[in-house]
Amino acid sequence: GALGSGLLVDALTLSIKDELVWGMSANRWVFVVGGMCSAATLFISVFMLSNKEGRALDAAQQGQFSMVQTIKELLKLKTFWRFVAFTLISVNLKSIFRHLDATFPKYMVREHGRDVAKGSIYAINPFMIIFLVPIVSALTQRFAPFDCIHFGGYISAASVFILAFSSSIGAAIMWVVVLSLGEAIWSPRFYDYTVSVAPEGKEGTFMALSSAPMFLATMPAGILSGHLLEVYCPEEGRRNSQMMWLIIGLVTASSPILITLTQRWIREPMVGRDKGHSCGSGRDDDSVVSEGGEGGAEVEMSARRDPLRG
Repeated sequence: GALGSGLLVDALTLSIKDELVWGMSANRWVFVVGGMCSAATLFISVFMLSNKEGRALDAAQQGQFSMVQTIKELLKLKTFWRFVAFTLISVNLKSIFRHLDATFPKYMVREHGRDVAKGSIYAINPFMIIFLVPIVSALTQRFAPFDCIHFGGYISAASVFILAFSSSIGAAIMWVVVLSLGEAIWSPRFYDYTVSVAPEGKEGTFMALSSAPMFLATMPAGILSGHLLEVYCPEEGRRNSQMMWLIIGLVTASSPILITLTQRWIREPMVGRDKGHSCGSGRDDDSVVSEGGEGGAEVEMSARRDPLRG
């Protein structure tokens, strides 16, 4: 869907341009086609998909899934608060994808004209993700999910600074390529990390929380996008788009930097949950190094295997 949407936007906007087809402009046709696709998806999900294994829960089972009870149990867990902190720190990292959706198209049109293939450049991201995620996931299986998120986050954040140095179309393409490479490293491991730290029976709650950064990033990223476009990349007048992307890059980079500064507290002490080597460091996380005794002597202890990780 994401891959086709970018190509479809270009097909409509570049072919129709200023003309009217059946009384509608190119942008209106984009909304019409998008609405039709959404309606088709809704129809399929409601009438053509069913949970064959679904069954009504009896009163006793419903009691086990009491929301209030679940919240009380979660609030007592240090793991929960570590994960909440980690999730909040990740908000700015995930906000870069809102800028890809909202800021980037306007920037491309204002810098390079209405005939620029903005949708095709955008489509590079889903195209790379489709093919890279299975490959990168297989290559990074022996690395700890936390470290892959950490390392991949720096790559995604660094990609933005390409546009801070150049406003060319080539720089825009390179930005999307590097951003996608970083995403392929950290994005799938984010869910892997979520499942690995979740207490038994609370995996669903933690998975729901893992989606929070994307939603939390939507409103502030939208406000920041509109303000930066108005100030640094107006439709008319002098532009300083490189400063706009520098600011966006610094905001995005705050997430991996904060992970670096706070990993001592937000990372699960049971490193065995993140079984594997440190991504980019080659350290074997099957062993945990802790300080103990006078003089801070280091004691190496074998970490307990996580049953969720096999």
